[in-house]
Amino acid sequence: MTNIHAGHKERLRAKALKNIHSLADHEVLELLLNFGIVRQNTNEIAHNLIKKYGTLSNVLDCDYETLCHEKGLGYVSACLLTLIPKIISRYTQSRIVKFNKIENIEQASIVFQMLLRPLDHEELYAICIDKFDNIIAIEKIAEGLKDEITVTTKTTIKGILKHNPNKVIIGHNHLTNSCKPSSADLIFTKELKQVLDILQIQLVEHLIICQNDEYFCMLKGM
Repeated sequence: MTNIHAGHKERLRAKALKNIHSLADHEVLELLLNFGIVRQNTNEIAHNLIKKYGTLSNVLDCDYETLCHEKGLGYVSACLLTLIPKIISRYTQSRIVKFNKIENIEQASIVFQMLLRPLDHEELYAICIDKFDNIIAIEKIAEGLKDEITVTTKTTIKGILKHNPNKVIIGHNHLTNSCKPSSADLIFTKELKQVLDILQIQLVEHLIICQNDEYFCMLKGM
């Protein structure tokens, strides 16, 4: 029996391979669903999910049990969608593994870009480094909302001290096109440096990452 949706699915795959960013949220979701639902039009299912949850990321952030109860989704498709963020996280971590040393700030910037640019919310990380420039740990300090993150010097110090580093580089993301630090960003950086100086831990830099740029708080002067 001929699959009447095959042509559309092939065109969608070709479009995604050429430029995934040209697809709307419902098209990306439809593309994913096509791998779990073979002989059915997934366009309507994708539209309904985006209509209900708002964005692609909101759909993918749903838990498995919730998706299992959505009309048109089977257990396999629900599993597939639930696994996508976990696979992306695993992929990012595997890319970062190759950085066992941070010998300059540009290398730290690459690590933060891989961690932060795929996100749709703000997060703050600390790269903890020993005296030989080896990475001891990459610690997620805080996770925030789309346009803000609430973090204290005390929380950050607590996360850093778990690894007893000689140096630390911190980084967080802005979802806007501006990497310019807020007054709160600068105050936080200054306070953190003061406490780390007392603990004899060098704060090398605080990077702010956005989609097309980056800002070095300490290099630019606070």
